[in-house]
Amino acid sequence: MDNSKVCRMSLLFEKAVSQSASQQEQFELKSLYEEFICEGRSKDAPKMSRIKPHYLRAVH
Repeated sequence: MDNSKVCRMSLLFEKAVSQSASQQEQFELKSLYEEFICEGRSKDAPKMSRIKPHYLRAVH
């Protein structure tokens, strides 16, 4: 996410906390936050196909 979107998200968050954000700004904040979270997950998350849950591992 580029710096301008992060700054906009920060500004909207401050407005939301102070309860002065309009409904449109709240919607924009939610969209930016979801983009921020999804982008972070896609970069840092390990590939799920490589990870086996403990209950699928073979026990000898």
